[in-house]
Amino acid sequence: MKPLSASANFHMILVLENGITWKTIIPLQFLLKGWGDANRGHQCYVHTISNNMSQMNSFANMQARETSASDDYFYVGITGRNWLQRFREHMGEMGRESRKRFHRAWRESMGLPDVHFISHLVNINLTFQEAMSWEEFCVDSAGSNRLNMIPGGFKGLKYLHEHRITDRIDISLGERDRAIAMYARQNPRKGIPNPFIAELWKDDEFYLKIIEARPKTLSPDQVRKIRVLARKDWSVVKIAEEVGALNERQVKNVIAGRTYGRIK
Repeated sequence: MKPLSASANFHMILVLENGITWKTIIPLQFLLKGWGDANRGHQCYVHTISNNMSQMNSFANMQARETSASDDYFYVGITGRNWLQRFREHMGEMGRESRKRFHRAWRESMGLPDVHFISHLVNINLTFQEAMSWEEFCVDSAGSNRLNMIPGGFKGLKYLHEHRITDRIDISLGERDRAIAMYARQNPRKGIPNPFIAELWKDDEFYLKIIEARPKTLSPDQVRKIRVLARKDWSVVKIAEEVGALNERQVKNVIAGRTYGRIK
């Protein structure tokens, strides 16, 4: 998905812990003194989550990257206020364990290695009609890679009304946000599975990377050693001590085949 954007853009890249990068893209108008009121009208933004950092050999490649990849997942939004204010609200909802698909994907992805986040302010100074039409088009374009829980724009307002979440179609953006939160609470399974996380876990290399990064999990070498010692009839207690397992239950689950089945 590559929505139309407003003129030239400024790119800023932050490198966070465990290989995560966060790139912010904003129209240069925001930085030009005397240009005008950038906060007038409606702002349109896209937050992207991707696990393709390992495929990027340099910052230059990452900065040049404009097209989306198959492992990119998008949240498309609009606001009548400053987009950073709206993003702070999103972050607050994430911290409060919101079950909205975008909030879950972002929250769960923050603990993963090599994740690439992009926050892109795409358009500014749009009318409500223009912003809603833009959002509807972009959410549709994202297809199965979208993190929005409902269709975008006016199509989304009709969706909420048809599902009896709202009693009318002509509601404000604030009312829409509250209605979507209600929809998420009433339909908790709508946020599951998280398409971004579910797709990543299909990758054996990613699975092993996460296993090794978590302090309370067994490494692949520990799992293999448990199996070898179990075949030699070592006791669970002795195996746990030998491999440095967290507890005896970890060892029992490995031996019974209940955990770490993908490690051969």
